Amino acid sequence: MDPDGSWLLDVLFDDIAEQYCVYAEEVHEVVLPRAAVGHVAAFLPLTDAVIRAINPAAVPGFVRAEARKYGYPLEADR
Repeated sequence: MDPDGSWLLDVLFDDIAEQYCVYAEEVHEVVLPRAAVGHVAAFLPLTDAVIRAINPAAVPGFVRAEARKYGYPLEADR
């Protein structure tokens, strides 16, 4: 083990989206599109296309309302 604890910073350099896609497939048996997960991980404004890519059955209006509650950035409302 690193005596200075620098290994704790490794997560900052990992591909978080790729790691989550692997986790989702292994644990939840669902394949997620890497680009859509990367969009969310980068904290980019949420779009209907990203919502549908991650979950085609999701209701975009509901997801946007939930995201708004948590301060997640949203694509300009139409």
